[in-house]
Amino acid sequence: MYSHVPWEGPSCPEGFILRPVAASMEDRGYMFGQFLLDQGVELKLNADLDDVLDFVDKEIPSFACGDYGYRIISGKGIIGSEWKLLVKPRDLKSLKTLDNTVGHLVIGRTEAGDIMFKVPPRAEWHQGQDRPSDQDTKLFSSFIFQTLNVFQKRGYIKLPGAVPVA
Repeated sequence: MYSHVPWEGPSCPEGFILRPVAASMEDRGYMFGQFLLDQGVELKLNADLDDVLDFVDKEIPSFACGDYGYRIISGKGIIGSEWKLLVKPRDLKSLKTLDNTVGHLVIGRTEAGDIMFKVPPRAEWHQGQDRPSDQDTKLFSSFIFQTLNVFQKRGYIKLPGAVPVA
């Protein structure tokens, strides 16, 4: 989060610079999550398709954010090259999957045979709908952060460290 601060120096004649403002880790995580969802994420995974399907089957059921977990629903796909998946929240108390979709994923194979994991920019999958609620944004951001951490743990990607999860 940034604020505009007046500047009296010759290098900035119009008078504004950006200075970081203290924000909680939760606020920073939420802002970073919004940024990722708006811009999208595309990763080339150091894994084969069986590894990624194992991740979907074994890891995602253990993901949680507050009182919610996640369920992956099959969307469209092109057999052998691309699968579009929907991410829906699941109430951990009732185990009921909610109707709203908090995000979309695409898992695919490139022409070179590499496995790609993509979270399309929100504008591509949220066309003509109201902006997602803060709760939906938080849920999907947490899902993406947990996914990145598991991908790193499994050696599919390299990050400088773990992504903080709210």
